Amino acid sequence: MAILLGLVAAFIELRFAFGVKFIRSLIEKSTVLGVVFSITLSIIIGAIFGAAGLVVMLGAMIATVITQPVYMVANKVKTTGIDVKDTINDVKNIFAPFTRMFKFAFKIIFFPFIITYKILKWNADRQQARVPA
Repeated sequence: MAILLGLVAAFIELRFAFGVKFIRSLIEKSTVLGVVFSITLSIIIGAIFGAAGLVVMLGAMIATVITQPVYMVANKVKTTGIDVKDTINDVKNIFAPFTRMFKFAFKIIFFPFIITYKILKWNADRQQARVPA
């Protein structure tokens, strides 16, 4: 539910940010205002859908992680002109720590399932090897 909340909040936030000139001007002034807008919008959307607590917090963090690089790219393109290669490298540099953190968390969360699967597969292979064909 948090992932869905984060994606919906990010989509609605980007629609507001690029559709409403007042909001876009606030976000262009400061990165902090972009983060505050992202988290506030996620809380409001979470309240509308009846989410609370950790779901709203995780959804807000997902929306912020999605939208902040978009704002950075839009601001850089606006101020310096279109330099796509540098912008893509900047986005990759921003997402690199998140990617490493996600991979590490994925390994920790799914470690028991992977070990259980490997043990069960090893046991099934061992039993199948004992049965004469």
